[in-house]
Amino acid sequence: MYACFYMSGRFGLISSITEQGFYAYSDALVKVILGALMAVVRNTEYVGIIRRWWAAAASASADMDSLIRMAKVPVLSLDLTGSIVSWNANLESLTGLLVSEVKGKKLVDVAHDDNQEAIVEAMKVAKENTSSASLIEISIPVGGDSSSGGPALRQLAMTFVPKSTQEGRLAGFMAIGQDLSDLSELKMVQTRKSALLAMLSHEIRSPLHGILGMMESLMNNVGAKKFHRQLGIVKGCSLRLLDLVTNVMDLTQAQQVNCEEGSAKRQAEPVDIASIVEEVISMTRVAVDKMNRPLVLPSVLLRNDVVGLQLPLFPGDAHKCTQLVYNLMTNACKFTENGHVAMSARWLKDQDRLELEVSDTGRGISKEAQKRIFRPFEQEQNGDARSFQGVGLGLAVCLEIATLHNGQICVRSDLGVGTTFTASFFCDGKLGLAETVKASPAVLAAVDTSPTDLAAVKASPADLAAVKASPADMAAMPVPPVAASQPAGKFRGLVLSVD
Repeated sequence: MYACFYMSGRFGLISSITEQGFYAYSDALVKVILGALMAVVRNTEYVGIIRRWWAAAASASADMDSLIRMAKVPVLSLDLTGSIVSWNANLESLTGLLVSEVKGKKLVDVAHDDNQEAIVEAMKVAKENTSSASLIEISIPVGGDSSSGGPALRQLAMTFVPKSTQEGRLAGFMAIGQDLSDLSELKMVQTRKSALLAMLSHEIRSPLHGILGMMESLMNNVGAKKFHRQLGIVKGCSLRLLDLVTNVMDLTQAQQVNCEEGSAKRQAEPVDIASIVEEVISMTRVAVDKMNRPLVLPSVLLRNDVVGLQLPLFPGDAHKCTQLVYNLMTNACKFTENGHVAMSARWLKDQDRLELEVSDTGRGISKEAQKRIFRPFEQEQNGDARSFQGVGLGLAVCLEIATLHNGQICVRSDLGVGTTFTASFFCDGKLGLAETVKASPAVLAAVDTSPTDLAAVKASPADLAAVKASPADMAAMPVPPVAASQPAGKFRGLVLSVD
């Protein structure tokens, strides 16, 4: 067509104005047609892309729905009003409620009455902070009866998370959880076991106090002097059993407090660690083993490095802290034949921690045993460790007590060198400083020893330098009287320590 108009113009068949007008309108028309063709092609491509995106989104949605429906954990979804939108097969199996029975109902109406406030609060938190999740425990009556006298409850731990639209607006809530019914039964059994152990421990401990009182009375009876050794052994066995029963009871109580959620907050009182150390060392001096022999050997020096330190008070239970320190101290003495057992403390102000260390120069603990000595009924098995008294509850009790005080306990040890136990307690210093405990010389133990036994003392110069008693102080120290049964001419030695 362009060629015809061009040749017609050359031979004068049409005017130049007509020819130029044709060119102008034709160019515009061609451009419009080409643009329309290009738009059709481009839109066809866009439609294909949109269809693929839609198919992918639909497939992902179907996969998600299938995953939720077939998941082996309870999953449900709610709208903004708290009405149930989806209810997966696992929930149907756990509760016996079909999705058709609960869909459209509010979750607070399906769950037990006691859980209504927790559910409402969880949805409120999710609305206020769309980036957070709330974990609550709910109970759903099997069969849908939410009355207190209805069927058994199904315990579920559910995590509520907000569900948003593409524009970022809150669209509802998703909840995924775990069936706690078996755990609830286990918790009930654990609670009953703890109550039984506490009752048995109490019933056993009461007659033991009577036995100890009678033993003490008989040992002080002049007519029973010839049975003094046998009575002492009975008393030592009774003390050992009493210590075991006390440890069982305290361990049970501590574990029960750790397991029970929402239990009453532990009553705290200002605890003076320096006074506890002083008291424990005094008790350790007179402690005996299962054969009624002094627990602290003559060749062992007790050292109190807490003396003179300005330490703060910390919140806790003074009785339980005393038990922790006593367990660590007697444990160190049992496995130390030469050298010293020392107690020290320090306040880590920048960490809000108060640390207590009990170190000894005993046989040490193997690396493998260090991993399990804090478990109940676990002990070091190397050498003749089983010849020592105890069933392996002392350190487990120490760990539970430290945990109750928001602290921890750890051990460092080398075989043949010694062991150091470090117990830490929360201490921010707000309760003020405790009174400084002054050093005073004291008798560590009065035991029957020969000059050969005294020569076996292998205390280091640092240990011996710790004894700061003046001649006047040492002269004023009471010397224990020689027992009537003491053989004539036998040397009676005293091992001294500063505490």
